[in-house]
Amino acid sequence: MMATYSQNKKDEGDASTIDIISNLPECIKEMILVKLPIKEAVRTCVLSKDWRRTWSKVQYLYINVGNEGSKLENTIKFIDHVLNLHNGNVTMLELSGVKPSEVDFERWMVKLSRMQIGKLILKLDCERSPMSRRSCQVTGHCAMKLPHGFSGFKLLYSLHFLGTCKINETDMAKLISSCPLLEDLFLDGFNYCALKIHALNLKKIWILGSFGDLYLQTPKLLKVFIAIMYYKKKVVIGSNLIQALSSISHIQTLTIYCQCPDPLIGSLKAKFPPILGNLIRLEIFLQPSSSPQLTFAILLFQNSPRLQAISLLLQPLQFPSISSTYEQLESSQPGLFPSLRYIHIKPAPGIDCSIAFAKFILKNAPALERLTIWENVQDSEASKLRELSATAEIVFNKHFSISSWYW
Repeated sequence: MMATYSQNKKDEGDASTIDIISNLPECIKEMILVKLPIKEAVRTCVLSKDWRRTWSKVQYLYINVGNEGSKLENTIKFIDHVLNLHNGNVTMLELSGVKPSEVDFERWMVKLSRMQIGKLILKLDCERSPMSRRSCQVTGHCAMKLPHGFSGFKLLYSLHFLGTCKINETDMAKLISSCPLLEDLFLDGFNYCALKIHALNLKKIWILGSFGDLYLQTPKLLKVFIAIMYYKKKVVIGSNLIQALSSISHIQTLTIYCQCPDPLIGSLKAKFPPILGNLIRLEIFLQPSSSPQLTFAILLFQNSPRLQAISLLLQPLQFPSISSTYEQLESSQPGLFPSLRYIHIKPAPGIDCSIAFAKFILKNAPALERLTIWENVQDSEASKLRELSATAEIVFNKHFSISSWYW
């Protein structure tokens, strides 16, 4: 009896030693699975029903099979296996390192759509690529075409298109308008003759590309980044940038870069946007030798009475003279910046009109607290600038710092 009792206690001790990890709280086991390579994490499902249940609740899935060295057929089967085993909701899922067929990809999307994914990141090399239910970042060499009968993504709140993912402007407009909860839109590298964005809940938009006309129906928009790059001559240059700004007069933050001919700005004789009464931060890429661009900037200043922070990036089309730039600035109305507190001026090499801008700002910004110029300014010029304001701090930095550029 004693021997049997001792043997049972020994067996219990061995069992408890073996099962230490399995007896950990569910949240700890989930953390362990997230840290493991995906293949090792999936293998834990064979240990017990408890481990399989834990796997089905993992909130973060990183399926990266790019460095596995397996045949494509085996990789496809493995991803099918992973998605079939996991039947719970997922906060974030990243799928990368594989080149699926269109059939494989559509099968995965059906499964993913049933998992109620919060954020889906796809880094694939495929011919066609749909998007997630709530948040999606699409990268890689993809050509997308919306299927017939497409009804949209009703839970999508964030949509990012990066690099070489291609979709025509008609499908892009349809995709955006069919996402009623969309709040964050990022478009990078698109060449459109016309870009139409209808998104009633959109709060933030980032557009980088080459396009002509821009149409915005975004009543809740707060933050706008527009970078227009003139890549191809075949793109029809439009003239409705000013009209587009008229439709978003409620925005709080605006960034505009225009590396393109002046006609894109349109007829400055046309009615300029109504007062941008909520705009407090402005970053603008400016070519001072371009009279239309300089006039556009001045009109933008005039219609933004609550501006508190401005960042000016001065770039040359040809080297402007201080006198010509200053004359155009001086011809604008006085007291242009009643609420301005901070301004950054970053001239490109060869630009000699940053001092003209600084003088203009100091004379017309009574509430200015700090003016920063990223340029090596002579002591005599620095002294003259400091004499123009008794309260503003004037800082000269020889070396540009990107971390100091943003407020």
